[in-house]
Amino acid sequence: MKGVRLIVVLISLMLLSAFILAGEEMERSLSLNFQGGYTFGNQEGYGIDGGFAPISYEVVDSSSLSHRSDDPGRDLGTTWGGIQAKASVSYKMKMPFLVGEGPLFSENNMEMVLKGELSPVSVNAIASFTMTPIALLKFNMGAAAGTGWNLGFNGLGRNLPGLSYTSVQSEPFSGVVYSIWASSTLQFDFGAVIPGKWSHVVVAFVPKVEYRAFSGADNDTPWEYEADGGENFNGWKLFTTSVLGYQMPLVLDMVGILVDTEQYIDSNRDRSTMASGGWGSDFVTMDFGPLFNFKFGKRQNLTVLLQFKNGKDYTDATIGNRFFEYRVYENTYYYLYRLAFSYTYNIK
Repeated sequence: MKGVRLIVVLISLMLLSAFILAGEEMERSLSLNFQGGYTFGNQEGYGIDGGFAPISYEVVDSSSLSHRSDDPGRDLGTTWGGIQAKASVSYKMKMPFLVGEGPLFSENNMEMVLKGELSPVSVNAIASFTMTPIALLKFNMGAAAGTGWNLGFNGLGRNLPGLSYTSVQSEPFSGVVYSIWASSTLQFDFGAVIPGKWSHVVVAFVPKVEYRAFSGADNDTPWEYEADGGENFNGWKLFTTSVLGYQMPLVLDMVGILVDTEQYIDSNRDRSTMASGGWGSDFVTMDFGPLFNFKFGKRQNLTVLLQFKNGKDYTDATIGNRFFEYRVYENTYYYLYRLAFSYTYNIK
């Protein structure tokens, strides 16, 4: 498969880079990271015509919702919300690269990161390579592979239609979810031109192109990984991250706004478009909200996010279908998504 061949080539290039770096004097570091979050309850836009969907911990029973005769139907909402958790260990190798004089070139470097991730329902191995040729710009490429299981939440499985499938299939260790990506980071710190501890207004924009696939599903079968809802197809996506922040010489190191987007950019985008009365394969998912970053000495870092998100508001006649390809997009709604944190401890 093309995706597998690309991964092999990419990993080979990164291993070659690591071999070259190993012969040079470099900075090495090891860190632990813990990510967690609480997702607020909502009813997926039920009962509203676009706009903002309030937090709700009431469940709308499937018996009161319309659905197809060949679909078992679904409940909407949750009585308690949701929990997200993941831990990782990262080993970083970093060395100077094309270092020059002045603020634009003095910190130029190359780095390679090897990471292992573990969640309650998945395990992942990740390798990435980053080059910083100038302070305003970074280039990154990487690859990842993992698999999942069921532990109350479904870590891996296909999402199949039919009356016999009342939920996404739980198929532990039934294949590998793998991905490759390339991204760039455009960044600027106004503190570089306006000296002073209190002049650090930072902006960053990160576009990322990623191919992601599940080896246990063909290109027309949707699948679920790490309890993400089961609306994934093998293919290419475009992700963007935008940050506007203000850095301070305090424990509260930065406050800002973070905006993330995600969309298909290949044939998956045209599967069932919003304009054609489909479920919205061309929908651009966006989450956004305030960011707070805390630094505790040189070893510890804590980021806290309060995020809002947009969602697809389906027609009353189709919102009750369990299989998402049987639903019809009608409008866009927004809701309070989650309270999340990321804590990093640098061991050395």
